[in-house]
Amino acid sequence: KSILITGTATHTEKLSKELKKLGLHGKKLILSKINISTCEQELAKGIEKVENGCYTIFTSPNGVDVFFNLLKRYEIDVRKIYGTRIAAVGSGTCEKLRNYGLIPDVVPKKYTVEELAKAIAEDCRKKVGAKSAVAFRSAQGSKSLEEILTKDGFDFTDVSTYSVGADKDAIENFEKNGAEKKYSRITFSSGSGVKIFFEEMKNPQNFFSQDTVVICIGEETKKQIEKYRGLTGNMKIITADNFSCKGLAKAVKESCYEQKQKIKTEQHNEKSC
Repeated sequence: KSILITGTATHTEKLSKELKKLGLHGKKLILSKINISTCEQELAKGIEKVENGCYTIFTSPNGVDVFFNLLKRYEIDVRKIYGTRIAAVGSGTCEKLRNYGLIPDVVPKKYTVEELAKAIAEDCRKKVGAKSAVAFRSAQGSKSLEEILTKDGFDFTDVSTYSVGADKDAIENFEKNGAEKKYSRITFSSGSGVKIFFEEMKNPQNFFSQDTVVICIGEETKKQIEKYRGLTGNMKIITADNFSCKGLAKAVKESCYEQKQKIKTEQHNEKSC
């Protein structure tokens, strides 16, 4: 199967490796790059709001990496977040936090920011904790997190630690090398990546055929893809059960297997006629 992997350089490389483990090979399209958007003053302001008993929130592996890199750059003691309740969404985010020695206290069963906000509010009621929360995440993060928590009475601070922007050089290089073709599977890992794909690529519709299946991470990403159905036609969209590169690779593998079985069945029926 022809598989197109989209995202940042780090993500596309990691997903490519996971697919190879499953016997699949994909073409990498680097669409976006991480821009660290937090100045020292904004980070310091966010850190000041972190206090014992409050909720420290992370919604992506990128947010975790950028957060700890910024702490190191500005020589802020990591012990500042000790004693807080760590909240995270997505297995990839949780795995990244564990790499830094932190085990999240609050993780929703369904990996959406809406469910994360509800889980934090419920945890706070059970623990009778401080109704205070600080989120270190992308500037393009969903507003639902803030809306739900503030409605529940939380003092919420949203710290934009980074933003995701188009990697125009990588996109131009991809297009120059004639990599434009129709793919049977296309993966997306974020809503911002979807937007960049359809708005920065010259002819995004040319990558799709009537049989193209889009595999994505998260409901927010799926919602963003739905906006471009006018360009892609009646494409099938699958959301990975596990919101990580491993989960995404597994979903691609299962999708390919299902199509293979479907073709076998159709061929069998034709012979029977």
